[in-house]
Amino acid sequence: MELIFAYIKKFGDYIYEQSIPLSNNFAVRLENKILTVQEKKNYFHDFYGNGIKNLSVFVGKNGSGKTTVLDIFGMKRRDRLISSADKNKVTDEYLLLYYIGKDDEGQGIFGIEVLGSNVFYDMFTNYDRGGDDDRYDKEKTSIGLVFKYNDGHFISIGKHFFNYISNGEKLSDMMGYAYLNESYRYSSRNERYGIYNHNKEDYIAERKMYPYSNVYTKYLSICQCIKNEIEGFDLDKVKVILYDEIDYNYLERSDEYYRDQYEDTVEEIQKMLPLWVRINIFSNQNTQVKETSRKEKYIIDLYARYILDMLVNDLYPLCKDERRTKRGRTERVEADVMRDIEYIMNLQSSDSSYERLGEPADFGEELSRVKKVILYLKEKFGEINRSCLKILARYVGSRIHEVEENTDFGYVDILEQMIGEMFGIPEQYFQKDGIEFLVNESPNPYLEKYLEKFSHWEQIKEDWHSDIGNKFKVDFAQLSEGEERFIDIIAKIRDSIIGNKEKELLILIMDEPDQALHPEWSRRFIEIMVQALEHQEFAGDIQLMLSTHSPYLLSDILPSNVFLLKRLGSDRRLMIQRMDMSNGTSCLGANIYDLMKNQFFMENTVGEFITRKLNNLANEIDQLAAYDNENIAKIEALIDQIGEAVIRSVLKKNLNEKKEKLKLLNNKQNILEMITNHNDKQKVQEFLDQLEGRSYDRNQN
Repeated sequence: MELIFAYIKKFGDYIYEQSIPLSNNFAVRLENKILTVQEKKNYFHDFYGNGIKNLSVFVGKNGSGKTTVLDIFGMKRRDRLISSADKNKVTDEYLLLYYIGKDDEGQGIFGIEVLGSNVFYDMFTNYDRGGDDDRYDKEKTSIGLVFKYNDGHFISIGKHFFNYISNGEKLSDMMGYAYLNESYRYSSRNERYGIYNHNKEDYIAERKMYPYSNVYTKYLSICQCIKNEIEGFDLDKVKVILYDEIDYNYLERSDEYYRDQYEDTVEEIQKMLPLWVRINIFSNQNTQVKETSRKEKYIIDLYARYILDMLVNDLYPLCKDERRTKRGRTERVEADVMRDIEYIMNLQSSDSSYERLGEPADFGEELSRVKKVILYLKEKFGEINRSCLKILARYVGSRIHEVEENTDFGYVDILEQMIGEMFGIPEQYFQKDGIEFLVNESPNPYLEKYLEKFSHWEQIKEDWHSDIGNKFKVDFAQLSEGEERFIDIIAKIRDSIIGNKEKELLILIMDEPDQALHPEWSRRFIEIMVQALEHQEFAGDIQLMLSTHSPYLLSDILPSNVFLLKRLGSDRRLMIQRMDMSNGTSCLGANIYDLMKNQFFMENTVGEFITRKLNNLANEIDQLAAYDNENIAKIEALIDQIGEAVIRSVLKKNLNEKKEKLKLLNNKQNILEMITNHNDKQKVQEFLDQLEGRSYDRNQN
């Protein structure tokens, strides 16, 4: 399977009637509303290795439209409709053409995704449709359709992406896109919708966005690089830090009412809990501390701070909610908590106490209850230990979620599971502000197990209703920005393949993935991507689509896989041209300076500041009128600083010629006096005058 062609009839106010032939396996044209497909011999089918079916690179200056074109491929159906449908008017129209395979009779089967007011009726005309199909499809602004292609005609087989079945799979499930974008680089269209959810939309191929890499996958990618499994991207060691960003003092800084009414009471509760800030276990004087106390104190401190965080950042806003106040308080709100202490002691991690204790409405009353529970636990157990904190956390958790959300509540559940996993980690890795591991060539089963669990918790946080993503973090330290970015890309590739492992065609989209990379890594980018994809276990076909500003990257790409984007005219309409169809130019193996001089990258190969300086220097040499030793020495000193040998040589040659000319002119009178023959003197006089830029006067002596 393969995405082989795209046609953009209109998108926005600057893309009109642009064809994008994406395949080396087919010659596809759309001319005069006739869409033709011809299979051709592809000598480069394995050019990018076994892991990449096809590769397309979009190149152009900033603002040329690279991200927009990638979005056209990568947007979900919902986003297409929101972006392109204005009330009853559809503003954009385009189609994407896929080769699906051959049927039992050897005829080609093609899938077409379309967006338009009348689907594709104004885009091309060489198709045969049934009446029922027409009536159905006219009601759909965006849809996927399946055709046979025979004798220059696309013939409907009466199937759409959601009901064309092959080997028990729907076509919409067989093809998928993975947009490996950065969370801070969403286009203006995608930014409105946030992170893509993974709900399937059967009308077209499934799209997923990967703005963040999975923590465990990132760890595995780091291990892969440390083991030198990806040539050209070597790492020595990386520190992994597991920490939290729990901030229960936030409202002290931002909510005046909270400070006036509740800050003192919360501080009282804080002093009743065993926080590490008051337990200096690292003191040299503390000789009685056991070896295991560091881990125990860390876990107790985490429990206590998490309880305070739920109180301040979750329970207080619930009590402050005007909608809850309007409903009125239940009779149980003012009840003595001690009547229900046995109930509280037996709460489970996902229980709600609303039915028994009423909905939270008065934060002061809630704080009073918490203080009573703490005092009871301290009296019963002799101290506030981990068991007490577990009971207290379940109680506070039961006060911050609705009854109908019982089965999905994960705030306390996540805390208990994380702490359970922490007990399997040796004492040596615990520090006051987090848990630190060093990743090197030696495997670390404790870290691997914990990160695998952590990644699982992150993946299910939406359904599980947990705050793991806001409260708990994993930091990969000792990585440069370029290393971090490269690891992130490799991890996202792995994530996208794991998330689409059943697909027969996976299209990976990356918008300027080589940004912020060292030039050497930019030069190695394609080679590293090829290796990363070859290491993945994926039975289907993979296409890679990316944009770039890097001539280093472009020198590794076949010209038939490069698309040049340029905006022309006063209305700055976009023109998209495949490089091998552009005056026979090529990029593959091209000299980096030749590529940089290409107008799609930059106007010049050196900085604009020095370009102006060099032009001024050349003019200054040309306009030298007298042999001034100081000025010439200054010019020579600047020429010697120039790094480009060719430019340096030309300027030196021009200066030396000018120096010789000026020497002749300075000795003009002495030279003439030395010549005794009148005719010879006239000839020399004429030459020197011409050298000086004046006309020779034959009447002068």
